[in-house]
Amino acid sequence: LVVERNRLRQTIDGLSEGIAAVDAAGNVTHHNPALDALFRALPRNEGGERLMMIPAPDVWADFDRVVAEARTVSRRLQLPDRVLGMTITPLTNQDGQVAGAVGLFLDITESERLERTRRDYVANVSHELRTPLTAMRALIEPLSEDMVRDEDTKKRYYAIMLRETLRLSRLINDLMELSRLQSGQLSLAPKPMCLRDILDDLTEKYNTTAQERGLHFQMRADELPQVNANPDRVEQVLVILLDNAMKYTPEGGQVSVEAESDDEKVTLSVRDTGIGIDPADQPYVFDRFYKVDRAHTGLGSGLGLSIASELIKSMGETIWLKSAPGEGSTFFFTLKRA
Repeated sequence: LVVERNRLRQTIDGLSEGIAAVDAAGNVTHHNPALDALFRALPRNEGGERLMMIPAPDVWADFDRVVAEARTVSRRLQLPDRVLGMTITPLTNQDGQVAGAVGLFLDITESERLERTRRDYVANVSHELRTPLTAMRALIEPLSEDMVRDEDTKKRYYAIMLRETLRLSRLINDLMELSRLQSGQLSLAPKPMCLRDILDDLTEKYNTTAQERGLHFQMRADELPQVNANPDRVEQVLVILLDNAMKYTPEGGQVSVEAESDDEKVTLSVRDTGIGIDPADQPYVFDRFYKVDRAHTGLGSGLGLSIASELIKSMGETIWLKSAPGEGSTFFFTLKRA
């Protein structure tokens, strides 16, 4: 009996789930170390053994109710640092009478976060798909009913429909790209490459774009060593960052690309003098569909930076930002030297 008792105690103590057991009088008969770890964020106050163990009177009220009513109680507990799933079950003796209760406490913080992310993802995808479809429907209906007779108006409607169709196509392509990246299906085979060729091509392209928008564009990169990376994906990341910088920089502002190197890596940065990003928003800018504009009326779909982040991570590199409201933003990413 002693051997079996000790084996059972060691098994319970080794579980990652928190366990607490009480007798018919509500006295604690056992608890394991995992229980203490789950409730470590709650302050301990005087109030007896039970409240020193789990400083939550409502939890012990549930234990007492389970013993009194002989029925299982399950619910979620929101703690300062985590979310717990709690299930308290009555224990009966050989006569069928309640002899106590045992509570199982499971950390469900990650599963709750994933479920919330899934719900947000579905809601955001629905919103982004609905916007161009609604615009196209509003134009197609009067055209199909022959309500628009002026040729210039028809051409304007067709131009808007084409623009919305291209927007929808870009969104679907971005979603597929992000899905392939996150599932590891996209090949990002690195090879020694010269950054100068990519930077020169981008300089030629974005000089024209900057002039059209009334911006100043500058490339600050002198002698650059070869890096070990995927050329297409490096260019894709730079295009995403430059497009964002151009979008959010008002006329007369400046966008620049800079490069610095040391013995191990090259750090590329895209700097702008745009609207900047609030510190509260900065931890989330690489999340899918995240927009500083909560009403979803801002430019873009909110997928570009997510794709850039996934590309950089897939190449084993790092991406980060520095920004302040009204002072502009700078996005950095690293590439290993060849």
